[in-house]
Amino acid sequence: MASSTHRTWLKRLLLLAAHHSPLALRALTTLRPVDRTEFKNSGRWEPEYREGGWDWLWDSREAIHHQVIAAYCKPLHGKAAILDVGCGEGVLHDALRGVGYGRYVGIDLSETAIGRAARSADGQTLFMVAKAETFETAERFNLIVINECLYYLQDPPSLLARLAGFLEPDGAFVISMAMGNLNEGLLMLGIWRDLERDFLVRDEISLLHDGGPVRIIKTLQPRRLHGQSTTRPPNARTRQTDTRQTTTTTDNPQRSHM
Repeated sequence: MASSTHRTWLKRLLLLAAHHSPLALRALTTLRPVDRTEFKNSGRWEPEYREGGWDWLWDSREAIHHQVIAAYCKPLHGKAAILDVGCGEGVLHDALRGVGYGRYVGIDLSETAIGRAARSADGQTLFMVAKAETFETAERFNLIVINECLYYLQDPPSLLARLAGFLEPDGAFVISMAMGNLNEGLLMLGIWRDLERDFLVRDEISLLHDGGPVRIIKTLQPRRLHGQSTTRPPNARTRQTDTRQTTTTTDNPQRSHM
């Protein structure tokens, strides 16, 4: 009989296979309908931040994940203008500051989180309480980072279409979503499928954590920038990528296991 560890890895590999196969994804979602209940409680953030419920994000085990996201700023040689959507207490900001940027704006709906993050504010760095769905600014950004929060929002494709208006002409999204169990995985894969109808994948990395979730990190750009139509069949997955990588790590983020 397979051990729980073996079963966990089999489920992870199954999710990664479904990520690259629309037929497999349809079969899995038919057998296992997605439950969004755990992602709908919008009133949880203030008490969870006040009670230290997200302190584990500062653990060194999360550093690899944050450094991978921050690495997408390096080609801009410290001049990037970055919008960090759902920045929380600014945990990703530390990694971004390490590679350098010209301008950083972090937004989150939690006043508690922004109050703590604001301790790092300076002339180049702004933290503000705002909802992603209603955020407005005259600034334009080279990168818009959405780190592990897109699945909490009601309509991810519509949100990205709205936020794309804040991108520079050659700007891109950097999006990370973790698959901590089978239900989460199917939800995230469905979101990726929907996003890729209107956005082109420019780069993708998968991080496999021993004992933790599978994380998929992608950079996306609007297809219109590349002369591609966004009117495509619902299950179409035309993809054009520059780099595909899978990295296995041994850190163990505190997320639900499969």
